[in-house]
Amino acid sequence: QRCFYLIFFAISLASPADLLIVDPQGRKLGFDASTQEEKYEIPKGIYSGKNELELAAVIDPLAGIYKIHITGTGAGEFHTSFSYTKEGCAGLVEQENIGRTGTSTITTFTIDLKGGCDESAAMYSLDSTININPNTLNLSSKGNYITAYIELPPLYKVQDIDISTVRMNGQIPALSTPIAIGDYNNNGTTDLMVKFGRDEVQKMVAVGINELTVSGNLNNGTLFAGKDVFNVINNPPQQKILTFSDFLWSLFSKFSIANILSPFK
Repeated sequence: QRCFYLIFFAISLASPADLLIVDPQGRKLGFDASTQEEKYEIPKGIYSGKNELELAAVIDPLAGIYKIHITGTGAGEFHTSFSYTKEGCAGLVEQENIGRTGTSTITTFTIDLKGGCDESAAMYSLDSTININPNTLNLSSKGNYITAYIELPPLYKVQDIDISTVRMNGQIPALSTPIAIGDYNNNGTTDLMVKFGRDEVQKMVAVGINELTVSGNLNNGTLFAGKDVFNVINNPPQQKILTFSDFLWSLFSKFSIANILSPFK
């Protein structure tokens, strides 16, 4: 039986913006602001053309990562609506996002298209920057937390993140406290610090390089997601070999000078 996929993007704009889809092979559909050209490179791709309301669809798309670039041509609010359906599936995956843009401001969304009929079949999210601390996790060391710093794209505010929705790898919830807003890496972009239980994270990782995803929702329902990699090691602390001089010093240190000289008084 032939499967029919439909990815459908609709952008309604309170201010002008351009829509461009890039598929897993780098092919484009939509308006490329860098070349000022409409692109129709994706097979079975449909694009309405450059308008205040732009529509794009891809039929029978490849599974993989799609990038959705929205380039502002003025200041204002934009709205995107994503739908995915597959023949034989009972439901429809839908996601709506609201954001703000400015002239030449590029906002990027990601579609992670896996196919299938469950909720993970397709995820549409706002690209965000995630930094995991520590960069190296020693399974043999002690600690209570794994810290993540979340940065959103320009014109978005981390204050709008709903902490209760933040998850690591879609499973581990962020702790409600402690949280903090600052700029931990001094790059001029405000970030939100959240923490995850270390024991829970350690159950999910393996020795070597691991990629972790942190995702969540803004208060308006917009889904954001970002990834970071960190190294996991398992190096138990080494036992120090006690030398003869160490032994003499440890023995001597147990006695005060007064105790040593007292028999001679």
